[in-house]
Amino acid sequence: MRYKRNIVAAIAITLALVMTPFAVAEEPAPDATPPPTNLPQLPAIPDGGEPASDQMPSLAPVPQKDDSKPPAKSEDKNKESGNDKDQSEGEDQGAAREAENARLLAAEKARKAAEMAVTKARIKVEKVRAQYRISKFEAKRMAKRSRELSELAEQLRRDMGNLARAAYSSGGEDLNLLATMLAAETPQEVLSGAETAATVAGYKTIRWERVLKTQAKAEDLAKKASGMVSTSKAKLDDAEKELAEATELAEAVDLVIEPTKKTPPVDLSTKSDWVFPTGKGKITSEAGMRLHPILRYVRCHAGADVTAPGGTPIFAVDDGIVLQAGSNGGYGNFTLIAHRKGLSSAYAHQQLILVEPGDQVTRGQLIGEVGSTGLSTGAHLHFEALYHGKPYNPRGWLEDKPEMRIPAC
Repeated sequence: MRYKRNIVAAIAITLALVMTPFAVAEEPAPDATPPPTNLPQLPAIPDGGEPASDQMPSLAPVPQKDDSKPPAKSEDKNKESGNDKDQSEGEDQGAAREAENARLLAAEKARKAAEMAVTKARIKVEKVRAQYRISKFEAKRMAKRSRELSELAEQLRRDMGNLARAAYSSGGEDLNLLATMLAAETPQEVLSGAETAATVAGYKTIRWERVLKTQAKAEDLAKKASGMVSTSKAKLDDAEKELAEATELAEAVDLVIEPTKKTPPVDLSTKSDWVFPTGKGKITSEAGMRLHPILRYVRCHAGADVTAPGGTPIFAVDDGIVLQAGSNGGYGNFTLIAHRKGLSSAYAHQQLILVEPGDQVTRGQLIGEVGSTGLSTGAHLHFEALYHGKPYNPRGWLEDKPEMRIPAC
């Protein structure tokens, strides 16, 4: 019995020990840590479903700072993007200004070259005009001498007639001697009476040769005088023509640099002396509206494309002065030449440029080589004919077809 009571007591103690944790879990001891005071106090929500306006200031600053960080980053990104955009625009504007300054410098160089050509032509005209005046004066002096020689020849001819009549009218030796003495210019020419009869015939021949030589000299002087005046007049005409062409070229430079607002009608009566820019070749793409082979949209094709392999020589179509020579965007290596009568020509996509702004070129002069620079799908020459700075159909001048001298687009 005693043993049983000990067992019951042990069981009771074991059960008491097992049940103790459950009693603690059911009634936890109060936490002695004070509640946090920095938690946000949400405002009361009225019936309208929006925070009351008078409760908005009670929001704690922590959430506001957390919520405000993303917009600040967005604003910074926008600011940085704006700065990048402004910087890019500034670079573009700077590049545009540099290109415009380069164009103006080249144009000014060409203008000065044109003015210099006019000045040189004007000086040449004055010089040739002075030579013309001198030649006219010299021609008058020679003409006067020619007249004097002609008169002398005529006098000699008359003397020959008188001598012949005196010698043969009577047939006497005294008369022959007298005729010889009258015809003699120096005492040495007076022959003895015995020799007179034998030499009269020969003397007459010598006298006649003198007449002929004098007359020939007179005619030669007259011819030289006339030729001198004609040559000087031709030189003066050429110099004045050169001055007129230089003046027209200077005006053409101004028209290309500062084209008029209203383009005057094209001269359809003037014959065109333009040579083909590549010597020979074929136009494969005409001037006009077309689908751009690279940009893939329809736009104006301001000139004609001439098929030619790379390195083919390019020639100036007419006399002129170089306005531009260098890289020009989609045109690649580009040359612009001003001609007379408001005309100019352009050569694009070159692989090599052989002239500089301000250079004077002549018709058929080598100015570059065909290439494929800029917006180009292959080696060819893009050629433009411009009238007062506006593109026209090049065939109107390359093929001398007035009916085709119409705007490109």
